[in-house]
Amino acid sequence: MVTCTFDEASRVDRLRGARVTARSGRGAIATALRTAPLIWRAARADVVVLLGLELGSAVAVAAQVLWLNALFGLVMSGAPLRAHGGLVVAVAAATILPAIAAVFRQERTPIMAERISRFFAQRVLRVASELELADFDRPEFFDELIRASAGARSRPSQLVQGAAQTVSALVSFAGVLVALALIAPVVFAVFAVLLVPVVILTVVNGRVSYDFSFLMTATERKASYVSELLFDRDAAAEIRSLRIGPQLVKRYLGLSEARERELRGVVRRRTRNAMLCEVASWLLLVGRGGVGWALHTSGTFTLPVVGAATAALLQVRGRAGALGFGMAQLHEALLFQADVLRFFDRPAVAPSAWVQPPEAPLRSLALEDVSFAFAGMAHDAVHALSLELRRGELVALVGGNGSGKSTAAKLLAGLYAPAEGSLLVNGNPVDRLPDWARKRIAFLPQSFARFCFTAREGIELGRPEAAPDAPRVADAARAVGLSAVLADWPAGIDSHLGREFERAGIEPSLGQWQRLALARAWFRHGDFFILDEPTAALDPEAEDALVQAMLRLRAAGAGVLVVTHRTATVDAADRVIRLGAGADITPRLRLENAR
Repeated sequence: MVTCTFDEASRVDRLRGARVTARSGRGAIATALRTAPLIWRAARADVVVLLGLELGSAVAVAAQVLWLNALFGLVMSGAPLRAHGGLVVAVAAATILPAIAAVFRQERTPIMAERISRFFAQRVLRVASELELADFDRPEFFDELIRASAGARSRPSQLVQGAAQTVSALVSFAGVLVALALIAPVVFAVFAVLLVPVVILTVVNGRVSYDFSFLMTATERKASYVSELLFDRDAAAEIRSLRIGPQLVKRYLGLSEARERELRGVVRRRTRNAMLCEVASWLLLVGRGGVGWALHTSGTFTLPVVGAATAALLQVRGRAGALGFGMAQLHEALLFQADVLRFFDRPAVAPSAWVQPPEAPLRSLALEDVSFAFAGMAHDAVHALSLELRRGELVALVGGNGSGKSTAAKLLAGLYAPAEGSLLVNGNPVDRLPDWARKRIAFLPQSFARFCFTAREGIELGRPEAAPDAPRVADAARAVGLSAVLADWPAGIDSHLGREFERAGIEPSLGQWQRLALARAWFRHGDFFILDEPTAALDPEAEDALVQAMLRLRAAGAGVLVVTHRTATVDAADRVIRLGAGADITPRLRLENAR
């Protein structure tokens, strides 16, 4: 049986980190002030309508107390109500208008929430797409990404709703208190004190919920990964062949039970806090009743005032609950929204200051004494590495597993920044690969993406800013030996790839997926092609076609670096660069002429 437990010291450390993270950098007010303009941009009209409805309801409640006091006075004086029909109508209108507003609010809120969620979610996606590749090598980054993504979908709209309900409840509360101050000033202070336990409960329980969510991010992410494995089409065959489905389910249950254990503690703390708040509120209400009764028996309060105060008591009691709920939403949303804003502030890949005319050529790429280590690793992935790639040559990069070939390729493509040493562009050292140079490099990673779009769309992603170019797409497919495959598909190059979304979708083989990725690189039409194991999933015939295509690229003046273990590719290369196996590859970089 797979079980999951938390080391208590580790749990406390992570919880302490959660509190430090939540309280550092921005307070609740700063978070609200920064979020408000973004929400305004996302759903201005909806926010205005929602706030208007809430404020209108609040004013109606305050007016109801004043008009009821006047109505009770008329009744006690024996005046005929028929002569004061307008006042009766006003009381009725003040009673029914909040209910009507609630209906409109309920219908309008989902649209507002959708607009706000979409606005913040696209900001998270945009930031994530522009971050350093090295960020994706840290587990903590994925926790931050999950919190930001989940927060962006729900917290901004929760913030608006919580703010609207809080403002409405506060205005109602204030209106009732003002009415009481005019009718019975002595009771005013007793009612005002009712806010104290509500505010305390809001702050304490909001913190408990945030701490739990922060602590559980990694656990929930692991549970989500296990469940996605069970739903994954690619993993389905191996899971069934090995009969490991029950083991994965047990692992999921272990993670879920660990979350439940923590949740039980959270529920106990929140329940205890709510009960203490409820007891305090009722004690205050009883105290208010005692004060009111004492003042009435002493003749200080008339019966109309007692009636109005009783109506106010009912309104305040209801509004105190609404205020508590609104403040809880607002406070909790601000805690989580701070995570979203912190993600927005993550540094993107800094562009190089080196600007070059569009027509200027990219002649060479080089690494000079470059070292690089992944986060948490004791050894460098590459150490003191120097290599150069020039236009018009085909270079094979070879070496054993763990020798740093893929890392070197990513460094040369500008996807990683060297920890030591320099990346050289046209012989000039740069801290970052300039945008003009990046656009002229086609990079194919070993773990290429499988885009479940049409084949045409997947190829055109090689240069997304370019206008549709059917002949160029066809040329890219032809160059990597994909034309015959596309001709056999029902819709040809417009066939949808994958069956996750389309029943009639095509499920390419691994080799066909790789050729689609190669076609995407070809479509980019760069000065340099950096290809990491491009023939790993190809059959000999397809590999030969790819080698011939790389030779044509070289003849056309492009520079090609190919990471490979395949003899046919090595034999075609102008130069072979061997990286020594193992963690430390310092001394044994050697060049040999493949011819």
